[in-house]
Amino acid sequence: MFWLEKILKDLQKTKKSSFLVSDYKTPSGKIHVGALRGVFIHDEVYKGLIKKGKKAEFVYGYDDFDPMDGLPVYVDQKKYLPEMGKPLCEVKSPNGKGSYAEYFARDFQEVFEACGSRPKIIWLSKEYRAGRFDEVIKKILVSADQIREIYQEISGSSKEKDWLPISMICEKCGKIGTTYGSKFENDKIFYECRKDMVEWAVGCGFKGWGSPYKGGAKLPWKVEWAAKWKVYGTDVEGAGKDHSTAGGARDIAKAIAVEVLKIKEPYNIAYEFFLVGGKKMSSSKGVGATAREMIEILPPEVLRYLILRTVPERAINFDPEGESIPQLFDDYDKEHPGAKASFRQVAFSLQLNQKVESKEREKYAKIWLKRFAPERYIFSVQEKLPESAKNLSAEQKKFLSGILEEVKSQKPVSSQGERSKVKSGDELHAKIHELKEDLKISPRDAFSAIYLIFLNKDSGPQ
Repeated sequence: MFWLEKILKDLQKTKKSSFLVSDYKTPSGKIHVGALRGVFIHDEVYKGLIKKGKKAEFVYGYDDFDPMDGLPVYVDQKKYLPEMGKPLCEVKSPNGKGSYAEYFARDFQEVFEACGSRPKIIWLSKEYRAGRFDEVIKKILVSADQIREIYQEISGSSKEKDWLPISMICEKCGKIGTTYGSKFENDKIFYECRKDMVEWAVGCGFKGWGSPYKGGAKLPWKVEWAAKWKVYGTDVEGAGKDHSTAGGARDIAKAIAVEVLKIKEPYNIAYEFFLVGGKKMSSSKGVGATAREMIEILPPEVLRYLILRTVPERAINFDPEGESIPQLFDDYDKEHPGAKASFRQVAFSLQLNQKVESKEREKYAKIWLKRFAPERYIFSVQEKLPESAKNLSAEQKKFLSGILEEVKSQKPVSSQGERSKVKSGDELHAKIHELKEDLKISPRDAFSAIYLIFLNKDSGPQ
């Protein structure tokens, strides 16, 4: 992958001997396949650095301290509406085991681990509660004026004069998405849990002082992004291109990192969206194919190949309908040569009730045939002569009679070891073409006759 070599070349120019590669995801619902792009790109960079003789670590973090700010269509709306605004780590799982964040994060993790990515996992809620962010929180709070200016200068976002870059957890209702901090004195924050702070949650109206440390609060995500780089010493962290646009989240985080926290921005890899049938996906709205759904229709190595073969700067638009999946397998086989049964041949053999050598490909071919294959690829061998075959022309019947005579002339190997006269598939194929030429029948009429008597269709596999 030439794009990977370019990144590794850039990183080697830094003369560093060790690197921390990071990526994060908010587990707000079923995680779409597009999130795998971040995992796999960072994983390839991490593994590439190791191959280059560098020390490297790949950390994947779940932002489970983020507020629940959307209701996916597939969850119980009545059950979860009162939870809106609470940290995801404090919302109960749909199955009653663990947190809401864990439920969706673990499902996603199973997918990327099956695909060969096994980063070190961290949970931001645990990191905050362990005090890992306390020092940087204090630095950010005393630099609130400067951070307000950064927001204004870079994105044109005007913050209230007393706004503090902190989200307290309300001691009364437990919500984090509805609080507004306005004073910082003696390591305490004065905050209000506002009823109209956001459109997606309602605060309880509580006002009071609280500590922002040891998990009492979290940073707004654009500020938090820079804070993570400071706390962990991140060297490489990319993100979707929507975050890397001019005046966007990345620019704000970079400015806070450089001007407030006095650190360098990590190496950025801005990658494009993964579209399914031309549509961008959303975890919270349940739009598009999830990572779990994709690994159910593609084997892990092929799914990983699908994502990594495209340069990060280009969007991936994959539609499982039609011939996309067989073509993907063909492309994969060309780049990974080996004794593999052709996906298309497996799909044909299944419908001819022939033995299939690859059980794995048989599994995915069955899925494709059932869910995505165009009608022209679906067929079944007829047990008796179809009614449609009775309308064959005299020319077509003569052609089929010639093939029948050729088949009858074949002689199997005898028990006495007599040499077989049975022709190979290629020989029989050549004989059929020879017969077609002798009878001066058109290719369309000739082969449609064969397809009709066997498949009750006028076209089919070779």
